[in-house]
Amino acid sequence: MKAFIAAIRFLTIVPCFRTIKISEQDLVRSMAFYPLAGFIIGIYLAGIRLFFGLFFSSSLTDIIIIIALVVVTGALHLDGLADTADGLAGGKNKEKVLAIMKDTKIGSFAVVGIVSVIFLKIFSLGEIPEFTKTSALIVMPALSRWSVVPLAACLPYARTGQGTGKIFVSRAGFTQSFVSSVTAILIAAGFFFMKGILIMIFVTVFTAIIGLFFFRRIGGITGDSLGAAIELNEIAVLLAVAALF
Repeated sequence: MKAFIAAIRFLTIVPCFRTIKISEQDLVRSMAFYPLAGFIIGIYLAGIRLFFGLFFSSSLTDIIIIIALVVVTGALHLDGLADTADGLAGGKNKEKVLAIMKDTKIGSFAVVGIVSVIFLKIFSLGEIPEFTKTSALIVMPALSRWSVVPLAACLPYARTGQGTGKIFVSRAGFTQSFVSSVTAILIAAGFFFMKGILIMIFVTVFTAIIGLFFFRRIGGITGDSLGAAIELNEIAVLLAVAALF
């Protein structure tokens, strides 16, 4: 239970049992529950769509949904995407990339990355048929948050010092990957049946490409690049659903 609470508290701004103390071990174990935490985020997004859809057009509702997603996650993953974009664009070697990513200042590439991702989500969501949009909103955060678990388990931590992602990357293992993977498959198949399996395969391949890219570029993964992976995989899921339906 503490591991599940840790997943909710880390991935969202929801004040979930704030009086309960969460240890580092709980944070590591919480990765097994990332798809389930994403599922809950998806239920929240589906509720947003149901409510605002009563008053506004589908296109405006889509914009509100993406804004609501940013709000409920505290823009945590967008921040990681921004730092990653600046680092990859401005750094010519591993050390320079990591140094730029650690800088709290936002550069032009970060702004372009954030704007591009938000627009891609809005327009991808708009391409999904109305009859399956609610399912897409539930599956999207579940699979995208699952994607960082195998990345953390399979790749080394890119930094030599401390960092936000070190506790996850250095200690995540088979148990977290297995439990989260089974959960993600069940969620995808539960909503989209065989097409859900295809979506899961697509996200898996895309995640492997992301992992290979970061490994070659910076020799591993960081907390920022994990956040970027979540943002990119949210788009990947929406695009996959749009293509299949």
